[in-house]
Amino acid sequence: MLSAEGGRRTDFGAPLLVLLVFLRLGCTSFGGPVAHLGYFRAEFVERRRWLGDRAYADLVALCQFLPGPASSQVGMAIGLQRAGILGLVAAWLGFTLPSAVLLFGFALGVSTLGDVSQAGWVLGLKAAAVAVVGHAVLGMAKSLTPDARRATIAVGVLTVVLLVPGPLTMFGAMALAGIAGYGAAQAVPGPLFTFAAFLGAVTTGGPSGLLGASIALLAIFLPSALLVMGVLPFWERLRRAPRVQRVLTGANSGVVGLLAAALYDPVFTAGVTNAASLVVAALAFVALTSWKTPAWAVVLGAAGAGALLL
Repeated sequence: MLSAEGGRRTDFGAPLLVLLVFLRLGCTSFGGPVAHLGYFRAEFVERRRWLGDRAYADLVALCQFLPGPASSQVGMAIGLQRAGILGLVAAWLGFTLPSAVLLFGFALGVSTLGDVSQAGWVLGLKAAAVAVVGHAVLGMAKSLTPDARRATIAVGVLTVVLLVPGPLTMFGAMALAGIAGYGAAQAVPGPLFTFAAFLGAVTTGGPSGLLGASIALLAIFLPSALLVMGVLPFWERLRRAPRVQRVLTGANSGVVGLLAAALYDPVFTAGVTNAASLVVAALAFVALTSWKTPAWAVVLGAAGAGALLL
């Protein structure tokens, strides 16, 4: 297989690393699609430096235009760039498997928790999402909107998304917030589209159980994987063209504005509902920015704090 540098590898070390990294993200990335983009940036831009802020923003911009789950597509693209097709499969499998297993278990009646949307640990996860997304927006703004022109573009996009409702802006907001309710995304980590595992397991019109769940998962994610594999090689060449780079400069500023708008609604409005949740969000933000605590540890800590305080 080909390595990220274009050489030929004879081992599976790179795909295995991709699998392990995304498996951890799949177990701890609560908060829905917008928060996932924040976790990815913390892991792959800041911690591992697999790509820079500009390249990451380019991927986010591309995946916003493609149909399908944007955060999963960003993960697939990172895996593909890092370790080829096996890396793409490893990224998808690691990020998807934890929530798919959970939802399959729910479908079999394993869960007896009932409605957990207002449980303290879930509220703590929502507060953690505020810190993670806020940290990502701040970091991306520093590198992608360093001058007045690009900062104005970002604020203009934020203004349009928040204040001018319409089909285009509503679609963008839904794409970022996830095509179901944002609160439901807090209960399980990983991509919201793994709800297909639940639907496939309980269907009465065809294969159900494990087979139905597997078919449903493959059916909903396979088109996205094929799109990423088909588009990314052309995108890598296209984004290096001088004119395209100028367009992407403005588009990346717009991505900052979109994420900033999503930081306010739905992330902040759902995650900070009282003084205690604001305290949890503030502590999580300080842990990320000042103490350089890994995002997964911040998430677990916020869940514990939420169970005690909320």
